[in-house]
Amino acid sequence: MEIAADNIDKLINIERRRTGLPRGKKWVLWEVARELSPEPLVLAAARLLDRAPGDIAIITGAAVPGHMPVGENDGPFGSVVLATALVRIGHQVTIYTDPDALPPIDMLARRAGLAIDVLPLTLGDTDQQVKIAEKHDLFVAIERLGGNRNGQIYGVTGVSRSPHRANVDTIFKTATKLGKPTLAIGDGGNEIGFGKVHAELEKRLPDHTMAATTPCGGGVFSVVPTDVLAVGTSSNIGAYGVVAALALLKRDASLCHTPDGGAAPCRRRPRPGRRRRRRPHPVMRRHPGRRQRRFGAPHAEHRRTHPGAAPRPQVLKAQGEKLAVNHRSADLQVRS
Repeated sequence: MEIAADNIDKLINIERRRTGLPRGKKWVLWEVARELSPEPLVLAAARLLDRAPGDIAIITGAAVPGHMPVGENDGPFGSVVLATALVRIGHQVTIYTDPDALPPIDMLARRAGLAIDVLPLTLGDTDQQVKIAEKHDLFVAIERLGGNRNGQIYGVTGVSRSPHRANVDTIFKTATKLGKPTLAIGDGGNEIGFGKVHAELEKRLPDHTMAATTPCGGGVFSVVPTDVLAVGTSSNIGAYGVVAALALLKRDASLCHTPDGGAAPCRRRPRPGRRRRRRPHPVMRRHPGRRQRRFGAPHAEHRRTHPGAAPRPQVLKAQGEKLAVNHRSADLQVRS
């Protein structure tokens, strides 16, 4: 099982980053976390979740006004997939997020068939966070920023997220004081959970701390630890890896997240009583009375109506002669 879980760990940490985000640190994040863990990270997370039925809180969501007004998609999908697996093994699950990010997460949960609460966090309300920590038995952060050494939360590029996103450090710090287990799934070093490896991250990735960029000078790496930390190339993919490890542990492959399961929540469905219109094959376009290759040579009709289009070379057969075809001008030179 450890070999399989280790392969899952390595697979979900193959770096995939869009332009504009720091690159070259994903594997290091995993290596640093793995060095401190006695077993593969996804397996350690699965073992933490494989317990008698309890009340689990998942905290996720990352809204940025004007840019991602209802939140990025990294976090919510993984949270709903994990929540689905947890409910199936007997746990009660509640998801907490910022008000702006709540509607799409609630919709995803409903589409997944989950009858769970998705509740809002109040910005700066530490009393609410203490109550949350006291209410639940186990806490999971997925793509949720954690405070740096100055208690400020930042995106990986050093932009402050404190003005519009609840800092939920208090939930996890209070849970730890109460002796309750905590799990974090992240992908950038600035999320809750990476406090477990903060010193090593600053040593191994000095160019990614962004200390000179952050106004408070504390950098982006979080100092908030959790009992178990799982790392992925994205937090969604990290959550899928944890679910896969949980399926291994429970010997129940049906717990696994599938491509169809990922597409189902966002697939557009036809209204009742209305047939879905078939789309043409991606390689062939439909035209009245004929078909045309999408990336093939233009038809004669196209060449007639577009004088600038290169004529298509004609195929000639001449016995005892060699043909040289100039494809650019479509001239044929006969060599005897």
